[in-house]
Amino acid sequence: KLQRQDRRWVLLKDDSEVSGPALLAENIDEPGRQTGFNPLIPGDDSEIPATKVIELGAATRADIPLPVSDEKQPARHRLMRLSPAGRDVAERMAIMGEQILGTLAERLALRPEDEFLDALNELLAHNIVSEEDDDGIYRFSALHRKVLVEELEPKRRRSLHQLAARALEEQPSARLFRVNPIQLAQHYLRGGEPQNALRHQMKASREALMANATQTAAEHVRRAQGILAKYFPDKNDSQEVLELDANLVLLRLD
Repeated sequence: KLQRQDRRWVLLKDDSEVSGPALLAENIDEPGRQTGFNPLIPGDDSEIPATKVIELGAATRADIPLPVSDEKQPARHRLMRLSPAGRDVAERMAIMGEQILGTLAERLALRPEDEFLDALNELLAHNIVSEEDDDGIYRFSALHRKVLVEELEPKRRRSLHQLAARALEEQPSARLFRVNPIQLAQHYLRGGEPQNALRHQMKASREALMANATQTAAEHVRRAQGILAKYFPDKNDSQEVLELDANLVLLRLD
């Protein structure tokens, strides 16, 4: 509460009364220890909680700190209202990105069709995802997706990235959907499979060369080199790594 005193405002954390200079009293963790000015509080001194006292001087309302707002809190509250099945499906969809094809979301869900549709309808009802023009593509709210991905346990996040990569590779190409090798490389890398990530990063470079996008191809080669150097410092680990290294050299020459 705020108390007007000596032409100054004082912030009190309990119902105590403070006399003397304007002070900001905050509880600290060390019982029985007091620092700074000791405010005169009526009652038995043994019952006075330990305080840390900071002299404010000529404090005004603007000097009193306000609680820091968390823009993610409304999204967290909305996600907390989901059923366990709804939360599970939301996490699996969120790992794919802000847009996901409905058939791919169903593949990721690993649930019977009726359970998946119930969970999807729940996400639509809570405005966590929205459907784009009835074309089977669903878009995530960016803030909800961010909260979902950030709150995943590391082990579950890795396993979902692995699942996403495999689902993408098994997903047949369609008019509205094309598997992007860069997306696959990212999922494999975040899923703890750098060898597969390297393979798809190199594939992206080849596709860029075929499209005469030489600068893009060179950037993909640099990323592939980074993966090779970080995860395979000894290229003799396996025959496949040796072959990938040789192919990467050829890509650099191209």
